[in-house]
Amino acid sequence: MATTASERLWKQLRHAYDEADTPTLSQLTALANQLGLRKRGTGRSGQYAAGASTIHDWLNAKSVPAPAYTTHFRAVVQFLEARARHRGSEYRPVPPGLWDDLLLRARAERDAARGGRPATRREPEIPAPVTLTAPPIGFTGREADLRETLGWLDPHLDLAQVNNERRAPAVSMVTGMGGVGKTGFALHAAHRAKKWFPAGALFADLRGYVPGQQAEAGAVAGRFLRALGVKEKDLPPTDDGKCDAWQMALQGLALDGRPLLVVLDNVRTSGQVSHLLPSPPHRAIVTTRHRLSGPLASARRVDLGPLPMDDAVGLLERVLHEEDPDNTRVVDQSDDARRLAELCGGLPLALRICASLLRDESARPLASLVAELGDARTRLDALHYDDTDEHGRPMAVRATFELSYQHLTEQHRKAFRLLSAAPGPDISTESANALLGAASSRRLLADLARAQLLQGAGERWSMHDLIRLYAHESGLRHADEDGRAAALTGLLDHYLGVSRAATTHLVLDADVEPQPRNDVFADPQQAIAWLEAERVNLMAVSDLATTLGHPAGADLSFVLLPFLRRRRYIEDAIAITSNSVRSFRETGERVRQHQALCNLGTALVDGQRFQDAVDALTAAVAICEGGNSEAKAKALLNLGTALTLCRRFDEALTALDSAGGIFKEVGSVQDEAQTLCNLGSTLIDTGRLDLAVKALNTADAMFRRGGNRSGEVQVLGHMGRALSRMGHHDEAIKALRYQLAICEEIDDDDGRAVAWNGLGTELVHVGRFTEAAEAFRTATAIYTEMNDPRFASSALGNLGAVLRSLGQFDQAIEVLTAATAACREARDPDGERTMLLNLAVTHNERWMQHGAEDTVSRYSLFWAPEDPELHY
Repeated sequence: MATTASERLWKQLRHAYDEADTPTLSQLTALANQLGLRKRGTGRSGQYAAGASTIHDWLNAKSVPAPAYTTHFRAVVQFLEARARHRGSEYRPVPPGLWDDLLLRARAERDAARGGRPATRREPEIPAPVTLTAPPIGFTGREADLRETLGWLDPHLDLAQVNNERRAPAVSMVTGMGGVGKTGFALHAAHRAKKWFPAGALFADLRGYVPGQQAEAGAVAGRFLRALGVKEKDLPPTDDGKCDAWQMALQGLALDGRPLLVVLDNVRTSGQVSHLLPSPPHRAIVTTRHRLSGPLASARRVDLGPLPMDDAVGLLERVLHEEDPDNTRVVDQSDDARRLAELCGGLPLALRICASLLRDESARPLASLVAELGDARTRLDALHYDDTDEHGRPMAVRATFELSYQHLTEQHRKAFRLLSAAPGPDISTESANALLGAASSRRLLADLARAQLLQGAGERWSMHDLIRLYAHESGLRHADEDGRAAALTGLLDHYLGVSRAATTHLVLDADVEPQPRNDVFADPQQAIAWLEAERVNLMAVSDLATTLGHPAGADLSFVLLPFLRRRRYIEDAIAITSNSVRSFRETGERVRQHQALCNLGTALVDGQRFQDAVDALTAAVAICEGGNSEAKAKALLNLGTALTLCRRFDEALTALDSAGGIFKEVGSVQDEAQTLCNLGSTLIDTGRLDLAVKALNTADAMFRRGGNRSGEVQVLGHMGRALSRMGHHDEAIKALRYQLAICEEIDDDDGRAVAWNGLGTELVHVGRFTEAAEAFRTATAIYTEMNDPRFASSALGNLGAVLRSLGQFDQAIEVLTAATAACREARDPDGERTMLLNLAVTHNERWMQHGAEDTVSRYSLFWAPEDPELHY
């Protein structure tokens, strides 16, 4: 007859008892009730303990331990096996998993023998202990993170199986910088999930970042055991014993089918909690500022960042409203509320401090607090509230960051301080090497990111705005010992040097002799990628270098202007050339100041600030009076273009005539040709078409003799415009197609886009609407690729008008809507008004269903003149 599970259980237990030299029942009873988990019941004694008769029945095969006695049974087994080994016998302990399996099977046999009826004696109900503190009021946002975390916490879900049927981790780790709301998030999730945990939900603050106050694992285990009903006198005397008893309690609850939730808050190292972590079906949430490994390496992790601005404003509104339902300041002063959220960087701690300050002064307008926080030098002082939160932590942003900073090594502190000096929103690993004076700083950067004082994404690193203010404060205090000034000089030198290396790879003008390529970059694509990635930083470098008197303040504009113009970063071009003018004005270098003013004029024309361009170029001309005549002529050439765009044609013609005369006198043939080309364009605008064609033909011949293909492209564009004005549309089309062919030959995207847009206009004039639509589509695609919303909007507007003329109203509406958005992006209100008017007309014609009618006379193409050519 087969041996039952109950018989195997009794046999193994008796064997261990005999090998342990048959300790007395009183010894086993005392042990079971000292280390075992006592459960509070409903009986008169108020306790549910294992008596001598109960343990006697286990040893003598009279009963199977009931679920209420699981922990007591395990305590007895562990004692017997330990004593057997200590006696030196040949006893081989049974694996804990086998004891659990035998116990569960024996209980199943017992229940089946009863016919599925419950035991006559009803086990007492045990209230589930919940020691979770309340989550902070006003919790908002984090919905996606919360859903994911709750999915991990649910013990009833069928967890994914991994190697060897081992279940997925039971621990969720919430990471993030100080003040980001980790504790609030963990508590919010725990309160939502506690209904799933019949054994309760326990909370402990490990105080991992408070010097001298870190909670020891044994102390926390003792707290948890007391919460589960173990009396103080029954707790093991040592920390190790408490941790062992806690793990035994968890095992017992698991065997009872009673999962438990544990929240371990404010953990700094894995070692603090390694003896406290449960296994499935239990769950734990660990919050930490560090990205921990060791026993937490397999934990599910959610990394909290600052709140998005809408959620940050929502937190302010909720906190103030929940404490005072009549407080509607956030809603009533929405712009100031958003600015306040921005100044707080979306950091929940900072937002709660602001809410507390506003709560104390119920009549204080939000604008007042915005003004107080507006000064970056005192912002951290303002983000302080003289109280502690619900966990006894100071409500001060600076104090929160200090807890992380003080755990850094001196090497990491210095790196942290110096990184705050870097201009721009982020820094690459390579640039950090230059700043920190290290051959490789990656390990330092990674360590700071692990401590949540830095955010890393690939090879780029950044700081939260408030952390940066804290690091900057510390950096100023330690500036001399850190060598801050020399470090900044090294960084600015690095940016200027690499920028120069990058631009040697760019072919920006087919007629300009290329520089020898620097081997810092492998190819033009890599160089452009670097310039794009560093563009915002380079603008900040220009500002800082100008303030410090570093050469980059003056030189970066000459290095970067061609790139910025070609990529249509016009505002950046204006800013960087303005810095250059300021630098040379302060040093008194008139020749370089003249060059910088010409560059500034070019950038201002690109930005359609024509009068400002005239002012800058007039100043450039004035510098050259009585000096370099060729330099004066180049300034006059650009001034003539700017005056044309201001519609000051007579002044423009005078400036261009003067420039042409000087270039002829000094023998600068190509500059003379450029002047004639610009003169022809201005003459077209004044209606003097015959003179314009004559000037353009002369310029074309000079460009051809000099092999200046870009010059030919300009001439053909202007010639097409002149021929169109003269009514010679077929000839204009030929000129523009030839212009396109040269653009393809020299790979000139700018000229190509202008030519396609002009060609589309001419095709409309001759009634070839379908071809015109394709021309405008091509121009739009090129301008979009060039990141030029201003000219893209003109091509889109023209395309929309043609589609309307073809009766394709739905497509026309879609295109004109996109054109309106492009005008808005380009900050072109006149263009936006034109697009809205054409859009209204298109909606009206669609409604009237006049698709077959020729509607060309009902609209005018939104044709923007070609990009003006300035010589710099």
